[in-house]
Amino acid sequence: MTDLSDEKPSLVSVSQGFSVSYKGKYLYSRYNPERAVKAAAESLSIPSGTLVVVFSPVLWYAIESVFEKLDDSFVVAIENEKPLFDLCKDKMPSPYASRIALFDTKSAKDKIKSLVRSGKIKRAVRLDLSGGTQFHRDEYGDFFARVQDEISIFWKNRITLSRFGRIYARNIMKSLSVLPSTLPFADFEKSVEKPIIVFGAGESAEKLLTSLPSSLIKKCCIIAVDAAVLPLEAHGIKIDAIVTVEAQSAIDACFLGINEKSAVLFADVCSRTIRRKINVGTVCAFCSKYDDARYLEKLSEKNILPTVIDPLGSVGLVAVRLALLLRSQQSIPVFVCGLDFSYSVGATHTKGAPAHKARLFRTSRLLPIDNIDAAFASGAEKALDKTGAKTLVTTKNLSGYASLFASYFSQTQFLFDAGESGLPLGIPRVNLGEVSSFLSRVDCEKTLNKALFASKQRNDLKKRVTDYYKGEESALLHLKALLMNGESEMSESEKEKESLSETILRFLHERDYLYLHFPDGFSPNAQSQFLKRVRAEIDTFLKDIRLGLNQMILE
Repeated sequence: MTDLSDEKPSLVSVSQGFSVSYKGKYLYSRYNPERAVKAAAESLSIPSGTLVVVFSPVLWYAIESVFEKLDDSFVVAIENEKPLFDLCKDKMPSPYASRIALFDTKSAKDKIKSLVRSGKIKRAVRLDLSGGTQFHRDEYGDFFARVQDEISIFWKNRITLSRFGRIYARNIMKSLSVLPSTLPFADFEKSVEKPIIVFGAGESAEKLLTSLPSSLIKKCCIIAVDAAVLPLEAHGIKIDAIVTVEAQSAIDACFLGINEKSAVLFADVCSRTIRRKINVGTVCAFCSKYDDARYLEKLSEKNILPTVIDPLGSVGLVAVRLALLLRSQQSIPVFVCGLDFSYSVGATHTKGAPAHKARLFRTSRLLPIDNIDAAFASGAEKALDKTGAKTLVTTKNLSGYASLFASYFSQTQFLFDAGESGLPLGIPRVNLGEVSSFLSRVDCEKTLNKALFASKQRNDLKKRVTDYYKGEESALLHLKALLMNGESEMSESEKEKESLSETILRFLHERDYLYLHFPDGFSPNAQSQFLKRVRAEIDTFLKDIRLGLNQMILE
């Protein structure tokens, strides 16, 4: 909140009411102060679930027109100018004071986030109630854009959680049992002292592998996404690190027959691969925080959850993020290749990738080797490549990842795009000649640090995981009994402090893995239909917990 002068806003009597004079400007018309803002308010459409963001309300003209249209919508008022903020607070109409939250843009963030996460907000509309918006026009515009983004991201995440939240939670619950046998990310962080190449499985990877001498590639630390492992092996490239985040069984094909005993597998605890016995040297776990879940917070509080990174969605983006954390200093270059987020007609991946091999296997007289149908599938669309000269095929999801890459990494120093095809990534491009010239001058052999995880640390983590499993098993059994038999299953201490519904909600709040994947799972409730769905989930997670406990006993 700013105050650029000592001037105070003053009421000015005009022909049909009062205006406000401030910094040499009238904030309302000098003839009919209410008419313009009232017309704007009356023309506003406010469907159910709308957040009305009111900027610079000052004298609150027309606010009654807004509240006449509200059903289960919400109003947040914003004023950044301190003298005007004080006037807004003083003039707030008493009939609506309990229903209006007045903030500046900085302090409103938490309120907006809380409202959005409640699941009650589906859209936002903007209403300017005075000329005071001119003093912070850009800040107000940026703030409202962020509000819209917050709402959009929340509901997109809800769709993702509805589809994948259950498998993420189940994978994490089962993966806890293998954490004591993995290495902590701290053993590898800032350990790479030579150039890094991150390989995706797009077409541009094939171009680099065939054009750049393998002797130069071997000078780098090679990080491969899961789908790029087989193509790199086919070219005789030694892989230092493999990154995997996929939660479903489709990823299994990427690891069939691989032989990378010297590589480190960086595996997301949400993934399926972390629990599988594949032919790699060591495993390092991390966690993509796919939601602000309470059960993930509990795992962090108990010092069980491994290193947490932002949920970037694409394994390619995650691989780049990990590469940046692995380099010992910012001046070490990271080259990305094969992160195309698009494809040409007939070829969706680099040669040797699982998708390409599957196509070869199915090829017949009636099914050609070129995957032409992918270019005309539902959702496919045309896009210009990073040169602006070639047309490629992409999808909403793929182009969305390219946009996310650009917004997330565009300001990163010494991160370069070495791919000669694909969508623009928002980072500096280098051609293969420039990469070759640079690597020919590199003389460094140090690879990833692979420090051993002390046995005492392993045993401590194993005990923490075991205690967590046993605690969750006990809690789920008690919750199951409460849902089936009601108050008769409550302990005496519970009966003294709370009702049956309160007890159930307390257990659910701490175990949101049971319902986060429900379409309405943004918060628990005691309604019968919701609790029936929760009851159906309890047995599944009990099975996963017991499976994890048995696995730890066997080890």
